Amino acid sequence: MASTPYLYNEHFLRDVRTRLSGADSAPDVTRFISQHADETLQFHLKETLETVGTPPCNWALVLFGSEGRGEQTLKTDQDNALILDEKALNNPGVISWFTDFGQTINQKMNDAGYAFCKGGIMAGNPTWCLPLSVWKKQFRSWIRHPEPLAVMQSSIFFDLRHGAGYPGLTQSLRTHLDTLLSEQAEVFFYHMVQNSLKIQVPPGMLRRLWLRFYPTPDLKHLSLPIIGLARILALQNNLHATNTGDRLIQLREQGILDASKADQLTQAFNQLTYFRISRQLHALQEHHPPGNTLRYAALTVAEKDIFNQAMEGVLLARLILRNTIGAYF
Repeated sequence: MASTPYLYNEHFLRDVRTRLSGADSAPDVTRFISQHADETLQFHLKETLETVGTPPCNWALVLFGSEGRGEQTLKTDQDNALILDEKALNNPGVISWFTDFGQTINQKMNDAGYAFCKGGIMAGNPTWCLPLSVWKKQFRSWIRHPEPLAVMQSSIFFDLRHGAGYPGLTQSLRTHLDTLLSEQAEVFFYHMVQNSLKIQVPPGMLRRLWLRFYPTPDLKHLSLPIIGLARILALQNNLHATNTGDRLIQLREQGILDASKADQLTQAFNQLTYFRISRQLHALQEHHPPGNTLRYAALTVAEKDIFNQAMEGVLLARLILRNTIGAYF
């Protein structure tokens, strides 16, 4: 890679436009955008390590949220953290080195178009730059002693994907997570379900009235029940895919989700993603910042039909989530 990549350079956006041919193309487009983010990250890691020298211990950079799921759109931010080996335990100097390292990477990614995480979930934040044993304790606390707010704030951590560094650290945390989720995790999953049910979608005729009061629905928020359902069922069944589409495929193949339901959920998620990226491309073309909302009144009749089909998929996700609650008690 000869020069510093940038999220909104015209060549990259032209490639996104070419790939986005309809809802069925949405998964490939988000993977393409996420691959671009991965390449940008690798570029800046290599550049930074050449400057700062050899790290004082083994480390792994892990990715969360849409970054971890490989579902980034053109409005995206950073969700990442550092896992350090046990040489960092009770060693402030080592922690300080990696915090500075993380801050440098976060700044360079922000400069490249990948915004700082508003919640501070970034490798340069000392809260998320931790030895492996401390990470294990943190996940144990979330799962064994779940509180609604903590579960809501920690949900994206359960989409973790290895980004760079020593893979053994990421795998060790993943194995620990599998063990925790297989034992006494009912209350944790209950709170995860409740969190995913917070997004309200009115059925049928009531939706027209809802759209009068909310004429620009947030497509990212509307996707959350589907993302949440796929995450919860994958974690419950020890499935290691992090991408929502891949999770739905595995859930269908394992017989955990009925094929027709899995297909409807996948189609709805792809439709919402297509609307998001197509609107973001249009905004950038008009020199406006990309967003996640959609003006329903501006849709064509065919697009309104597609939007309403997607809403039926979101309603299905909510129905399945509600039906799972009784299984936890």
